[in-house]
Amino acid sequence: MFSFKKAVATAASVALVLGLAACGDAEESETNLAKVTGINPNAELDYDTGIVYFPAEPLTTLDRDHDMELISSAGEGVFSQCVFDKTGTKLDPYPIDREEPIRDVFFIYGPWTKPIAEKFAFVLPMTDGELTFNGYVPRPEGFVEPPSGNPYAKLTQEERDEYTELCGSEPEYTKYNLLHVQSTGPGEIGLQEVQDKVAADRRTKDLVDELDKCFAPLGLEADPDRIGLPKEADVDVINEDQLDMAMKTVECKDEIDFTQRLADIIAEYQMKVIDEYGAEMTAERDKFDALVQEAEDFIAANPDLFVQY
Repeated sequence: MFSFKKAVATAASVALVLGLAACGDAEESETNLAKVTGINPNAELDYDTGIVYFPAEPLTTLDRDHDMELISSAGEGVFSQCVFDKTGTKLDPYPIDREEPIRDVFFIYGPWTKPIAEKFAFVLPMTDGELTFNGYVPRPEGFVEPPSGNPYAKLTQEERDEYTELCGSEPEYTKYNLLHVQSTGPGEIGLQEVQDKVAADRRTKDLVDELDKCFAPLGLEADPDRIGLPKEADVDVINEDQLDMAMKTVECKDEIDFTQRLADIIAEYQMKVIDEYGAEMTAERDKFDALVQEAEDFIAANPDLFVQY
């Protein structure tokens, strides 16, 4: 799946424009499909945040991690309320993570900004708490491990089965089921295929070659199987050697304008999908955004059912 990372979309309306062919122009009539307007066809890099804004952002439901969590959390809240209403049992509040911009950093092809490289090396960017919890940095004295976040941990299997039987099929609960939320239409499938197409593109291969030439005097070698990374990069380790290597990687990427050029290729392939399926994707995203709003409203109206970490 092409997992592009980006900032949370701002509210924006995307106008649908149905192309109408002139009378008698059969060729134009066959190819003039429903299009969308208001889409920026370019990839825009934000060096301050490490985020890249892609054309598909306003249309896709892919990688809406925080939104997906809100939807799932609302469903768990509905379930907890149902259990209380039917049995009188009050489950522990369901945990909701805070929205963290660091999780939106564009990192598919490794670090490309110095602030990210000098902190994470080649490890996927995460919060300071996650770095500590996952063992990438030493745990300070007095570190308290966060709770598991599982409100059902204290329940017996019999209780879980009982509550699932009572509330698991409630319509208000099932509408928040993530299996039914994310679009699986041809537009989303097309976006998922973009990463492979980008990897196979001749321009990407040329970029890797250019990166390799920049790496050579530094004692590094570009990894053809991990675009944007040197062969020596370890995505599970943060230490002095890896941090130094990450900084050299960013310097080479800056020298050849690696990230912008690669992002432009990604944007080009995304636009091909949008041109063909934009109308359908807009309709699916509208439904998704409406459900996210419902989830936010439910969470706000029932604070006793949730806890935010």
